[in-house]
Amino acid sequence: MALPIRYLKAPRRLLFTRDGRWFVGMTLMVGFGAVNTGNNLLYLLLGMMLGLIIVSGILSEWMLQKLTIARIPGADIFAGRPATVSFEVRNGKSRLSSYSIIVREHESRPTRASRRVALGLPAERPRKSKQREAENEPGPPGALAMRIPAGKSSVISGDYVFPRRGLYQYVGLDVGTRFPFGFFEKSRRIPEISEVLVYPEILTNPDEPARNPAMEGEVDRAYEGRSGDFFGLREFRTGDDRRDVHWKVSARRNQLVRRLYEKQDNESVAIHLYNWAPPGDSPASTEELREVEHTISRAATVCMRLAQQGHRFSLHTIDEYVIEGSGAGQLQTVLRQLALLQVRRDAEAPPLPVSRSSQRLLFAPAHAPASVHAMFSKSSAERAA
Repeated sequence: MALPIRYLKAPRRLLFTRDGRWFVGMTLMVGFGAVNTGNNLLYLLLGMMLGLIIVSGILSEWMLQKLTIARIPGADIFAGRPATVSFEVRNGKSRLSSYSIIVREHESRPTRASRRVALGLPAERPRKSKQREAENEPGPPGALAMRIPAGKSSVISGDYVFPRRGLYQYVGLDVGTRFPFGFFEKSRRIPEISEVLVYPEILTNPDEPARNPAMEGEVDRAYEGRSGDFFGLREFRTGDDRRDVHWKVSARRNQLVRRLYEKQDNESVAIHLYNWAPPGDSPASTEELREVEHTISRAATVCMRLAQQGHRFSLHTIDEYVIEGSGAGQLQTVLRQLALLQVRRDAEAPPLPVSRSSQRLLFAPAHAPASVHAMFSKSSAERAA
């Protein structure tokens, strides 16, 4: 009878650190010398070194027992910016504290490959430990707890920079420790599926396309509003706000007179994003794909600026769109759409649907067809005429 896969897996994972490899190598050398020379002092030293290895294994096992880990949701995460990753670790042991506890996310294979490619590394990790150390790879998100008292819980946090936008999938949590000597890192797996959505990178100085000056702020409309510049006076009516009464003019006219203000309205903006790159694996194709990602970041930056200024805006891509709206809810919807947006890799450049909005912004990479840029230039000329 075949055993299930979970019973065939080792309950713990043991990795040698650099110091651990040196220590084990020295132990083998001392053991070889003791056997060949029969020197009692070498046998004593060998016993002490083997005892340290055994004690390290026992204490590290105690540290990992009866630990419960829970993820703590954080704020919105943007690519290229430090994000805080938090976990709640509870120590269920009644007397013994846990020391040097490391909690890391365990990535799915597609997420690990995508992250490594974004860092300029091969999709698969090298097998040799020296090559892995030479890469200086940051690894998945994690946090370190120096001490968790017995019977209590602690919230641990760590900063992590996600290299690119998208959906990061995790299949579990790796809980490990290097206590007490740092020779080995013993860890165990906690199966707990989770997903993290990372928004596009927000640029500090995006190279925005030319646009109408009205988009920089509010546009004054020549009709009555609740606030804004002074528009005029009229008699006070039932239901009007008494805070708008102009008391000096009311006293001269012997009747209540109300102030009127110009209504301040915000221009609606249609964001058009051309998310296409030619297919291929050549260096030129890779650079074009990076340019599309930079274009997506530019669009996300402008959307955030429009939301902060109170504008209404919509998003239009090759295949999808987000209807017009304003505020934090609209911004979150657009950022989520941009985070999950797939780059088209068709052999022929697809067309980009154009909205009927009076204010349009085009975000397109340099390799976009000239017809796309010409279409927006023509619409701008027609509006100016």
